[in-house]
Amino acid sequence: MSTAFPVSVVVPVYRDVDDLRRCLASVVRHAPGLHTPFELVLIDDDSPEPAVREYLDAFAARPAPMPVVLLRNEHNLGFVGTMNRGLARATGDVVMLNADTVVTAGWLDRLAAVAAGADVATVTPVTNHGSICTLPDSIITAFRLDRDDPAIDECAEFVSTRSLALTPEVITGVGFCMYTTRAAIDRGGLLDQQAFGRGYGEEVDFCLRVTRMGMRHLVDDATFVYHRGGGSFGAEQAEGWARSAAV
Repeated sequence: MSTAFPVSVVVPVYRDVDDLRRCLASVVRHAPGLHTPFELVLIDDDSPEPAVREYLDAFAARPAPMPVVLLRNEHNLGFVGTMNRGLARATGDVVMLNADTVVTAGWLDRLAAVAAGADVATVTPVTNHGSICTLPDSIITAFRLDRDDPAIDECAEFVSTRSLALTPEVITGVGFCMYTTRAAIDRGGLLDQQAFGRGYGEEVDFCLRVTRMGMRHLVDDATFVYHRGGGSFGAEQAEGWARSAAV
């Protein structure tokens, strides 16, 4: 952790209650084993699904091993606008966490430890669906990460125990689970909602901006976070990638 404030784990929520349940259950399950203080910030982006809204209300009302903040957008802002609301609210480091992810044992402690290095802007774990941070096909197949019954915890243990912990430097973090330091946010500002609209590519733009300011992006190759991918955008995914590639 690069500041004295708790880390804000910001989860924008739009639809797919099953993904959301699995994500938040994993955060709660692994929270007692963490040493890094954090708050969980859930932002309902005017979800069209009553089940999502009802689940968020019930989750926020239950006792949890970390502070839980539930915010609601009056109208749909898209991923970028919703994440910017979380970034603007935070006082310390931020984890941008998609609602279709599953975190694993020790995840936040290891990300925070890597982020404490000099001039680090972002840290991204390895995953099964995450651009340049994606595991080899052989590991994805071995742990059924491309199937309906992924062995998520088993893969996380394999990665944490077998990794060489090289924390390679990369040109950009990946937004499915991107630990972002307070220094990077203070220097780089918010995500560019005007250019990237509802989402895709906004984290690359942010990362390139702070790179020009002398900051670095690392992969925590000892931490695995599962990412189903495309849960919020559905059929809009291909359109979003094409639009961002043009930008």
